[in-house]
Amino acid sequence: MEQEQAVCRSDCPEHKAYQKRVQELEQMLKCVRDKLQVATHKLQSTEVELHRVTQEAEELKLVKQTLLSVSRELELTKERSNKLEKKIGTQFSVERFKHSDEDMRFYTGFPSYAVFQSVLRFLNPGAHGENIKSWYKSRDQSDTSKIGRPRSLTVDNEFFLFLVRMRLGLFEKDLADRFCISVSTVSRICITWTSYAFLHLSQLLLWMSKQRIQEEMPAPFKEMYSSTRVILDATEVKCQASSSLALQSATFSNYKSTNTFKGLIGISPDGTVTFVSNLFPGSISDKECVRQSGFLSLPFHDGDVVMADKGFKIQDLLDDIKVGLNTPPFLTRGQFNEAEVRETEEIASLRIHVKRRIQRIKKFSYI
Repeated sequence: MEQEQAVCRSDCPEHKAYQKRVQELEQMLKCVRDKLQVATHKLQSTEVELHRVTQEAEELKLVKQTLLSVSRELELTKERSNKLEKKIGTQFSVERFKHSDEDMRFYTGFPSYAVFQSVLRFLNPGAHGENIKSWYKSRDQSDTSKIGRPRSLTVDNEFFLFLVRMRLGLFEKDLADRFCISVSTVSRICITWTSYAFLHLSQLLLWMSKQRIQEEMPAPFKEMYSSTRVILDATEVKCQASSSLALQSATFSNYKSTNTFKGLIGISPDGTVTFVSNLFPGSISDKECVRQSGFLSLPFHDGDVVMADKGFKIQDLLDDIKVGLNTPPFLTRGQFNEAEVRETEEIASLRIHVKRRIQRIKKFSYI
């Protein structure tokens, strides 16, 4: 009976339609499930992409903030740079004057910045003054604790300060204000550079060969004193009186009636400076100055003649090296005869060159 009913149901059109519908629904459900699965995967991918985009947005925001910060810092740097350029343009330094030959000549005595640099290269202090430090350390082992202190000025500006001090004679307080440093630093720079420059410049050979002197000798010398090798004279530089009575006495010059240092200067007949001695206490005699200065050790030739003032009583010293001496005659009677007057005038007219050269050196202010 049940089998008959089942056969009846299977043969029933309604049942067949029902089963067909069920199958269709199952297929639709499967399709929906497949689509749902695909959508789920897409949603997951979208969430991952959204997370990535969100991270990129945060990173972009951070980059924008960093860029803004860098931009602000750049603006501040530009402002500081402009202020620094303006400061350099107005600050008293070699950089301010290096493009003006007129200013360089006024402040340093050198005709141009190029000459300034050439002299600095010859002195060779080192890019950061290391050669000066090495020299200072070698000469003073008692206190090396200050050798490594940072420099207040560049080497170029230290040299510039030294030249301005020598050229114009400005007070240390004035220089300290100009260079924005302490007075003690100005004093240290000047003392150090004076000694260091002397160490190198004193090695320059000023003495001219006899051949060159003969080639450059002016006609008046050739006519009257052709054997003249050098015109010698003494000069004195005023100095401060020491607190020591012994030093006061040693430096007191009867000729100048004040405290001085004395030195010798020799020039060739054509006016070239060929000898400069060290300085001695002002009370020293000209003869002793010649003896201690090293003048007698210069490479003279037999028959050379030194022209000097009659105060230079050095004939005996020159005889030892076979060198002659031309000085104005001494007055041993009431008056000079005609020949003595003429000789005095001739020597005086030629010796005036050394006086003029000494004055030029002093007017140059490097004293």
